[in-house]
Amino acid sequence: MSVPNPTPVGVAIAIIGGKRATAFLLWAIIATIALSVQSCRLNREQAKGSALKTDIANFDATQKGNLETIAELEHRLAVEATKRKMEAKAHQLAAEKLQDQIERTSAKAEQTEEELARLYASDPSAREWGNQGVDANVLAKLPGGK
Repeated sequence: MSVPNPTPVGVAIAIIGGKRATAFLLWAIIATIALSVQSCRLNREQAKGSALKTDIANFDATQKGNLETIAELEHRLAVEATKRKMEAKAHQLAAEKLQDQIERTSAKAEQTEEELARLYASDPSAREWGNQGVDANVLAKLPGGK
């Protein structure tokens, strides 16, 4: 058997014979091309899948870190809020205490003024004594005096 075309395709055509062999070889070539294309597509999709899995793992790790940061910040915020509430309560109590002290001092000053007015009304010499200035020697002996 002599083969006019010694290539593998020529050998296959010579062995199988004529038009059937050519049709079979064309079909085989088309099938091989289709399989190659599908194989390329499969490889590309697998690569995309691997990249997607990597992206998901990175996202999960980042998300875990973000959630931990959020939890830490929420904790810090709660601690600061508690501190601020306690400070506000302390300021409120101090203000109430100061207001109470102001009211008592004011009432005592009023009472003292009333007593002084009665004393001055009953004893004119007491008024005279109370209206005179303090001696400079006495002032000099007081703390901060000059």
